[in-house]
Formats: sequence, structure tokens, C-alpha cells
Amino acid sequence: MILGVCLAGIASGWCADGNAGLITPEEVAVYRAQHEKDWLAKTSPGQPRLFYDKDSWPAAAERVRQLGGAGAKWRKFADETAQAIIKQPLPVYRPPEAFVREGNSILEAREELWQRAVGNNIAFLAFMARLDDRPEYRSYLRELVLAALKLDSWGSGIWRDCDLAAAHILRGVAMAWDWHRDIFSEQDQAFIRETIARRTPTMLGGLYGKIFWGREYRANHNHISVAALGLTGLAFLNDLPQAGDWLAASMLDYERVVADMNPDGSSEEGLGYASYGMNFILQFIEGTRTVTDSAKFYDSPFLQHAANYRIGSSTPGLEGVLLWGDATGKDYYGPQQILCRLAAQYDDGGAQFLAESLPFLPRGAGPEGNANDVLAFALLWNHPAVKARAPQQLDYRYKDWEVLTTRNSWKNDAYLFTLKAGLNNLHHSHLDAGAIAFNLGGSWLLTAPGYGDHGAPGFWDREGKRWTFFSNATESHSTLLINGKNQRSDREAGASVLSMVSAPQSMFASVDMTRAYEGVKRVVRRVIHQRNEYLLVLDDLEGEKSLRAEWLAQVPPRAMVQDDGDVVVTANSTASMRLRLFGGAPGFTDRAPTVEHFNLPAAKLKTLASAQEGRQVRFAALIRPFTAGSTYEPWKTELAGDAGKSTVTIEGSGWVDTVESFADPGTTGQMGDKDVGANANVLLVRRQTGAIGTVILAGAREYSGPTWGFTSQTPVDMIEESAADGSRSIRLAHELKGSIRINASFELLDEKGRILDVGKSVTLNSGAYILRKTTSGE
Repeated sequence: MILGVCLAGIASGWCADGNAGLITPEEVAVYRAQHEKDWLAKTSPGQPRLFYDKDSWPAAAERVRQLGGAGAKWRKFADETAQAIIKQPLPVYRPPEAFVREGNSILEAREELWQRAVGNNIAFLAFMARLDDRPEYRSYLRELVLAALKLDSWGSGIWRDCDLAAAHILRGVAMAWDWHRDIFSEQDQAFIRETIARRTPTMLGGLYGKIFWGREYRANHNHISVAALGLTGLAFLNDLPQAGDWLAASMLDYERVVADMNPDGSSEEGLGYASYGMNFILQFIEGTRTVTDSAKFYDSPFLQHAANYRIGSSTPGLEGVLLWGDATGKDYYGPQQILCRLAAQYDDGGAQFLAESLPFLPRGAGPEGNANDVLAFALLWNHPAVKARAPQQLDYRYKDWEVLTTRNSWKNDAYLFTLKAGLNNLHHSHLDAGAIAFNLGGSWLLTAPGYGDHGAPGFWDREGKRWTFFSNATESHSTLLINGKNQRSDREAGASVLSMVSAPQSMFASVDMTRAYEGVKRVVRRVIHQRNEYLLVLDDLEGEKSLRAEWLAQVPPRAMVQDDGDVVVTANSTASMRLRLFGGAPGFTDRAPTVEHFNLPAAKLKTLASAQEGRQVRFAALIRPFTAGSTYEPWKTELAGDAGKSTVTIEGSGWVDTVESFADPGTTGQMGDKDVGANANVLLVRRQTGAIGTVILAGAREYSGPTWGFTSQTPVDMIEESAADGSRSIRLAHELKGSIRINASFELLDEKGRILDVGKSVTLNSGAYILRKTTSGE
């Protein structure tokens, strides 16, 4: 498993957010004075208090023993894993130099991340010994704890005893001490107390700012290290006088964490690191809530929406997740334990469904795994009483992360399209504003680089050198490259989602990428999705002077450019994606990397590019999915227009889509014809067998369709679709405030089926509506 961290520039604080405030010893002293009396009243010396006290444990253990379905498989896997672990030799310290090899530089080796598995196995065996009380588990657990405490260091150099290696060891020892103190002799206990008292203050020093994560409340390093600090503080609260500081500091830190994390439940570090950080966030809350008021953190929007973030980021078949940033396309830890805990907390059937349906055992677990703690908590936090509910939502917009996903269904052979906006220069981010990716049946056919080799000096230098590595540079992403240069890497650089509207059969989104580039007046990317048929990506660029724009496509090496210019990428023997640029753009050709450091496996991807030059440039790209058994049918595609406005025509079997759009997303004007007209920025009209089908509007002030129309004081983004019974469904992304005209043979209903009274002055909130034929009109 690849897990990168900030390996360079720590002394200069390159990854510190200057606006975030460090927690001070004075704050900790005040918080401890306010709460310690209550904490001590809820604990007794030598009695368990982490996660479950002696009264709540029996019910939890019995629930684990009664698990069926996926839970029963996890339990069997846990038994096999425990039996294998207790046969392994005990860990002995080896210096970082012993771990240097290809793919693991001395910079990485100094973190001593091999010790994470040691700490995780301690936590796992503490659970198994408490669940089954087997002498062999208890005996090995004792020896493993003592061996871990005798290791020369938990991380070396700047990492010594204050980052991930130390966190995993401390968390494991805290659980073993709290749940199984009786397995340790008096001599053992004295050694444990002395070692914890001597080494844990270094972790507290990290929180105070001795290492970068002290003020980084969005960073997984903070979440993990501080969770371990707090759990250790509570476990030793009656044993060590300084333990109260550790618990108080961690509570103050987590108040900042839940306030600072994205309200949409996402992590700017991407899905892999989200699973790592969330694993410990939930352990901290659950581990301390028996004594503290840490359960209050569940009131945060971040945690309330965290499961939705993971669900919407799933690839078809549920095997993987989105690839944005430093990622591998898979969860690093679990994520069953995370989903189960969130499902139980919020009665979230979608989270429960995903936890039970993932086609793999908890990631990181197993006899050779390095994260067996996830297996323990997947069992402890699985509450089958939560009724599983399969997801229905097809489109997701994460407004804080600024990532979009859209799919055709939740079937295993479905496809997923995603677009990455948001800021460029964040933890584990890339210069990838506006990048797109496409997954069919679990295979990335239009892809992203994810994690590259990250052991070389400079990889983590977000002030410059990081962007000279191919995996982090613009040219390794399916976005626009202007004048052959990276996108901007300053703290304001990135892209913003201007609008997104979702309907059962279609989706529209618009993204402003202007602040990702130097020397441009405007860069806008629009996406139209007609489910099960196509995705249209329409780009409009205007430079301050003439520029060279390249439309980049990152594809598997097996991708082929056909004689007609289309790019065809197969997912398996019969499923594929077909990508076409039309409207005058040159055909795709291979593009060699130009950045200083190429840090990907040669077989991971290849770059195709099409370049145009001019002060104003426009690209139109058509993506067509072909699931197993479907056949290719040629379509007519056309791009016409002038510098200010374009018209795209796509003609399939029995239908024609016409898309009019102004290059500037702030411009509106008259569009359409006598059948369907609008004063808008974008208008799509589908005509099929002589009838009007789907209508998409963006930035519309006026609209006149065959069954209804409106005039709005505010711009309207809308999708209108036809149904077999003659009704019309309407999806509004924003409020419509103005006047509405409806044909006499129709009536307007809200999503609850209530008939609405409309006229010259009306306000329709964002949401779903139905135009239904009246009885008199039939």
C-alpha cells in the first residue's frame, strides 16, 4: 500500500496553513481544569473505559457473535487472521537504512511506517482476546505490547515519537492496557507506565506545533496522531498525572477538526486518505465517548455527510473509488468499519448497503495485512438492525471538494464520469483543475495518474518542485494544457463549479477554469450527459493574446486511434468507450511527457493530445459508452458558430440534439426557434419522431416551450424531460422567481403531488416538479 506524507520542507512549514491557530498549553490547562473532575468521576482505576466499559461490553460482544451475512464472513476472517498473527515472530527494531530499496527512499524509511502494522495488530488482538478470551491471544498480546514499547524509536528524525508510527503503537498499547491490564505483571505495568510517560509528551509537542500537522486540522496526520494521543490520555487517566493534558489537547484539536473539515463530508486529500483519517476520527469519538462529550462531534455536517461522500465516489461494481489527487483508486483502510459506524449513528441505509455489498474483505486486513484494526472495528460497529438501502441517486456534486460524478445506473456494468474542480494546491492535490475521467464496469478508460513514486526529494514541496513530477503536473490529467505549461499552483488557483442540474435521464454542469491558468481571459468547460447514450464536453477558451491549447486524454496504453479519428478503449472483450473530437480540432496523437521527473510506471497510462492555436479556441468532445453486447452505430456530429456562440448538433437513430451556448457563461441571449425558445446561456433541445424530448437550460431568464414557459428575475438552470404518459418532468437547480405560463391542458405539481397555483407572480424552489395532462385535456 502506498501512503505518502510530507517528507520535505517541514522546517519551513510549507504545508502549514497560516490562518489556522495552534493549540497552546494554556488552552489545554484551562480545558483540563474545566473537565477533568467529570472525567475522573466516570472512571475507576484499573477498569476499562475505551469504547466500552464493563457494563456495555457484553451486549457488544454478543452482537458480534450473532452477526450473519457479511459480518459472519468478517468474523471468520478475523479468526483466521488472529491465528496467523500469533505465529509471527515478534518485531525487533531495524534502522531506517535497512529498509531502503527501490521505491522506498531513506526519506520514506525514516518514518518507520512498518511499525503501523505492529500497533494495528496490538489493537486487533486486544479485541480478539476480549471477545474470545483465549490464553494464546492474551499471551501473544502481552509479548507484542512489550516488544513494541522496546523499539528504539517510533519514527526517526523529525518523525520520532510524534507521527504515524507512534500513533499506531500508542493507540494499540492504550487498548491493551485498558482492556487487558491483568495480563501484565507489576514489573510489566511499571515499564509500560514509564515508557508511555516518557514518549507520549513528544506527540503532545507535535500538537503544539513541533511538527507540521499541529495546525493542519484537515490533514490525516493530525486526525491519526491526535486520536492516538487522546485514547492514550483516557486509558492512562488514573495512572499518569500528565494524561489529562493529552486528553484535553485532543478534545480541543478535534473541535477544530470537525469545524474545519468540508461540510459536504469530503476530504481534500482524496478517498484513500479519507479512509485513513476517518478510521481514526471515529475511533477517537467512540473510544472516548464513554467519559467525554466527544459524541457531540457527530452533530457536524462533515460527519453527517461522510458516508454520502464515499457512496457517490464508488466506481461501478463497487471495487474502487475516484482517482483524484494522490490516490490508488482504492480505500486504504476498510472502509466497512467506517460505513458501519456512520450507518448506525445516522440510521443510514445507504452506508449499511455499501458496507455489506463491497466485493472485498476490509482492505488492509488479513494475516499479511498492515491494518487489522479495521477488521476489529468492522465487527464491533456492524449493526444489522440498520436496514440496508441500495443507492438511487445518479449524480453527486460535492460543493466543498468541488468534484462531480454522474453515472447511468448502479449496475456492475454501468459507467461513471467524474470532473475535478476545486483548488489546485492542497494536501495531496494535483494541478488538475477541470480534469475528467471515465470508468466503465470498474475499468478506468479515461483515467488519472493517481499516486506516483513519491520518495524523491522535492515531491512534497508544494511551493515549487512538487509540480515538476509527472503524476502531479497538469500534463498527466485529462484537462486543458495551455502553452505547454502547468496550471497555476498558487493558493487561489483552481476551478469553480458554476452550475449543475440533475434529472433522471440527463445531467448538465458548467465549470469555470479561468483561475487555473496564466494569460487567459476565460476558460469554461461544460458537460452534458444523456444517460446510456453520450457525454458531451464543450470547452471555450479566450486568451489575453494568441495561445496554444491542448485537449489531453489520459488513456490506458491499449487505447487505439481509429482511422476516423475516434479513440477506442476496451474495458473487456466487448465493452468499450469511444472518444471523438469534432468541429475542426486535429486528431489525437501521442504526447510524450515534458516535465523534469517522470514518476509513473510506463504501463500505467499514455497521453493523447489535440492542439489548436488562436486567441479564442473551442473544443467539442463526445464520449460514447458501449456496454457488453452493444454495437457501434455511427452518428453525425457538427460544431458551428462564431467566437461568441456555438451550436453543436448530434444526430442518432431517431433523434437529434441541438446545443446552443455562449462562450462567456455570463452572457445570455435569444436561442432556439418557434417551437422551443429561450433567453439563456445554454439551450439543449432533443427532437425525436416529431416531438420535443429533453430540454436543458442554463442561465435562463425566459423560456417558451410547447407546454409551458416562464420569465424569471433570477437565472434558471433546468432540465425538462418527457415521459411515456405525455407528462413532463422538471428539475430546477435554483429558485425560479417570476411568472409562469402553462398550457390549459396541463397542470403543475410539486414532488409531493400537490397541484400548484401559478400565474404572474410565483416562486418555485429548487427541486422536482411534474407537468401533468389534466383530465379535461385528454
